[in-house]
Amino acid sequence: MAQMTLTDTHLETFVEQHSRDSTFYYSPAWLDLLTRCYGYSVIPLISTNTSGRITGFLPLCFMQSPITGRRLVSLPFSDYCPLLAEDEQSANDLRAVAQDTIPLLTLPD
Repeated sequence: MAQMTLTDTHLETFVEQHSRDSTFYYSPAWLDLLTRCYGYSVIPLISTNTSGRITGFLPLCFMQSPITGRRLVSLPFSDYCPLLAEDEQSANDLRAVAQDTIPLLTLPD
């Protein structure tokens, strides 16, 4: 997994090449809106190959509510927007990291 900002040009290019018709929902502007308007923390999961080229992207939002508790949601308020991956290994890597993140949600404040 790689650390980079949501405004990284490599990430923007990857999203444009792999998101088909839903590019807007993966955009920094949409993710920033979710943070500013709803208070969600965006957790961008990004997979790369050995040369550092992006191979997958899964934006998650940390949501917390007294009714539904703590949870991770990929692109809330969006139409169908699957994780973006060049290959099955990248998709599996993103899913594994997302699943590893879930137990952290049960930690007390």
